[in-house]
Amino acid sequence: MIFSTLELDARMSLQLIKLRISVVKNVFGKIEEMLSS
Repeated sequence: MIFSTLELDARMSLQLIKLRISVVKNVFGKIEEMLSS
């Protein structure tokens, strides 16, 4: 039980990290568009 919950936590944190990375990339992309236009 303990291992499964730890694994679940690890997966959740990985998902959150990926989500944050994609959000940051989107923000930087929009900033680049604004600067170039």
